[in-house]
Amino acid sequence: MNPILISLMLAFLALTSCSKPEPAKIGFIAGLSGSRSDVALSSRNGAMLAIEEQNARGGLFGQPIELIAVNNHQTIERVRAVTQTLIDEQVDIIIGPGMSVMAVNMIDMINAAQIPTIGTTITTTEVSNLDDYFFRTASDLSYATDYFAKAMHAKGVRNYTIIVNTSNSAYTEGWRNEFLSDALKLGLQEQRVIRYEETEDRASLLAVVNELKSIDSQLLLLITNSVDTAVLIQQLKSIDYEGIIGASEWAGTDQLIELLGGNSDGIYVNRYIDQGSNDPRMITLANTFKTRFQSELGFPALMAYNATLIAIDVLQTSRDGPEIKAELISRGTFSTVLADVELNQYGDEVGAGFLTLTQIRNGQFITIDAIK
Repeated sequence: MNPILISLMLAFLALTSCSKPEPAKIGFIAGLSGSRSDVALSSRNGAMLAIEEQNARGGLFGQPIELIAVNNHQTIERVRAVTQTLIDEQVDIIIGPGMSVMAVNMIDMINAAQIPTIGTTITTTEVSNLDDYFFRTASDLSYATDYFAKAMHAKGVRNYTIIVNTSNSAYTEGWRNEFLSDALKLGLQEQRVIRYEETEDRASLLAVVNELKSIDSQLLLLITNSVDTAVLIQQLKSIDYEGIIGASEWAGTDQLIELLGGNSDGIYVNRYIDQGSNDPRMITLANTFKTRFQSELGFPALMAYNATLIAIDVLQTSRDGPEIKAELISRGTFSTVLADVELNQYGDEVGAGFLTLTQIRNGQFITIDAIK
């Protein structure tokens, strides 16, 4: 063979053998637009910050990590479409979504594509104990409902009315059913369930508002997003409702306080964050987040930041979907900010994780107890 040709072939082989691998791709999926996008936008910022920090340390494989964020517009049709977008982009791992109903409707797609996906604020029991590619850093809602029921019982509550937003039914109906079971064990009676579905004209929410005057329960529980929770609480304050007002984790963002102002004081809310924590990593993250995004670190950002830390960790071992899944399950415990994440054989968080019971006082979420 021609010596020159041999030299060229050897040079080509040397170049290709030394070429850098493709940049790692992390997908992010959530409802990034609309008036109820506070959870999604906060989550995206948390994931973005974790990736920016890793890229400042050199990224992965000598190249910056690529974040590919897609907007599911909080509809089932769009979540499937943008999940396919991430599959086509050949992302290594996905962070999100933030709504339980979205997770339920995309799991079959990520399973088929074998793309590990780490949910951020997904707590529905509908995805518990499944051998699939969906993982989550948040405990299922049974922890939240059990503790909330016990806290309300300790305050003397013996009956309640619950308002349920059915647009995220995988979460809200599950929350109501779990709380009903927990409450009955303690002697708390459910007097009434009021359901509504989100609409563009908000007619269904206005119909709920009209029913508030007839509520005389000791506790009114709102299982909906922060915007609708704020609307309902404003109405309750205007009619001088004298009972206790409680809201689920979905409403526990800073937007709730921003919308209500002084009317937010006294409300009980479960949250996946302890903003008063003295943990050094938590303090550093909160300060860094505020500098970067000009906003407080909320629970969606914390959950997404931690989920992304886990993703980056396992990607250093493999970029093969089945191997990543096996790595997540075999390792089980991951060191994250505020509390370790402990996954069982199905990829579900086995403890209460970051869950705290808070009450709003003087316009701030004050931690009453960290749920262990």
